[in-house]
Order: sequence, then structure tokens, then C-alpha cells
Amino acid sequence: MDEQRGNMAPNQWGPPPQNTVRPPQRDHTKLSIWLAFAGTIITAIIGGCFAVVAARRGDSPPPAATGAAPPAPRQTTSAGQPPDPGNTTAAAPGGAGAVRWSGPLVGSNAAGAGLADAVELDTKPPQSMDNSEYKTDVSVGQIDGDRFEMRTPPFSSSASFMVWDGGGAPEFAQCKEAATARGVHQAPMVEVGAVLCVRTTEGRVARLTAKKIDAKAGSVTFDAVVWEAA
Repeated sequence: MDEQRGNMAPNQWGPPPQNTVRPPQRDHTKLSIWLAFAGTIITAIIGGCFAVVAARRGDSPPPAATGAAPPAPRQTTSAGQPPDPGNTTAAAPGGAGAVRWSGPLVGSNAAGAGLADAVELDTKPPQSMDNSEYKTDVSVGQIDGDRFEMRTPPFSSSASFMVWDGGGAPEFAQCKEAATARGVHQAPMVEVGAVLCVRTTEGRVARLTAKKIDAKAGSVTFDAVVWEAA
């Protein structure tokens, strides 16, 4: 009996054999490779888009300013104070206050001629004329040592002058104010070194500085500056 059992197949009397066959496993290697590749492509595309947007922003012009422009900075001196306007008599070439003519000028009392010579300052250069001319401006009268008499010619009532008493050499605006507001038609005994501010018959302004007196020749030499009229 035992021999018969021993010769029997094991499946007849023993427990059923267990199924040892495992189900096939899926290979995820290829899927992982594709996912990694796709992630790389997507990252590169997104990075390229950001680079293009950034480049376009950098090339675009800045927005136009709105509102009023800021005021220009005020100039100051080294001490922080506003600059001194100083002498404002300078003018553009050819305009009022521009120098029309400058140089030495001789006025004579024409001793022995009967009529004193006068100087016409409105010509360029100034000319010496007979004082009977209505458009002449100044005339040298009597000379006494280092002094002389200055006056306007008898027919030049629109001309006037003033002996400057402000010190230094007056400029255009100072001479204009002095000759217009305080001008006279005669100044007896003017000394060498005196400065005369003249308003001419045509409205110009001149500065005459007496430099030399020649009593024998009956003449006075001036250092003259004639400015253009307004």
C-alpha cells in the first residue's frame, strides 16, 4: 500500500501545487526617458520666451514725460549766494549800448578864426565842424593853463553833457542817465582828467576823458567812446 502511495503522483493526495508563475512586469525605463526629454524641451521653450520678452522690454523707448519740465538749477557762487548781476550795460553788436567808435579826439577853440570849432560825435569817426552847425555836439571854449571851458554849440539845444562826479570810468547806462537827467549846456573850467558824459543831437551817448591840453594850439585831446543809441 505504501509502495502504491509512493508511486502515485504527488498531486493526487497532497495539497494542490501553488502557482509560482509571476505576472509580467511593465518596463518604465522608456517612459522615464520620454518624460525627462519632454521636460527639457518645455523648460527650454519657457526660458526662450522669457528671454524674448526681456529683450523687447529693454529695446522699448522710455515713456514720455508728462507735466511741466523741472526748473533749471539756479546758479550760485562758491559761498552759496546768487551771483551778482554786475554790469548789465553790455549789448549785442549793433544794439543800444554797443560801442560805435572809440579813440583819440581833438577839440579846438580855433583861436583867431572868429568862431570856435565844434565836434560832431554822430559821424563815424567824429568830425570837427564849425560851431554854427545845428547838429554838432560839444565845443571847447576858453583855455586857461590846465583848465578849459566846455559847452554845447549855440544851435545844438538837443545836445547836453555832464561832468562825471561818480569816480572811475562810467559805462553806457551811467553816462546816459547822467547826460539825460542832469545834463547842462556849459561847464566852465574843466580840468585835465575830467570825464564828460555827452548826449548827442541824435540821441547817442559818449564819454570824453580829457587827457591833454595844448594852450598854444588852443586844443584839448580826449580819449573818447561813442555808444549806439537806443
